[in-house]
Amino acid sequence: MQNLSLGELAPEPGRTLVRRTVTLRRIEAGEVTQIELLDEYGGGEPAQDQGAAPPPIEEP
Repeated sequence: MQNLSLGELAPEPGRTLVRRTVTLRRIEAGEVTQIELLDEYGGGEPAQDQGAAPPPIEEP
């Protein structure tokens, strides 16, 4: 098992940083590799994964 991480990233104000962990299985080598994908979204709302908590409501 090898963990690859992009580290802690501070998004710009007004942006949302979403961490997703993807597990890839290499059948020929019998290894499992986890890759963290950090998706950055602009002012729009990111798509929610099933079971994920809803984003906090920001009031002006």
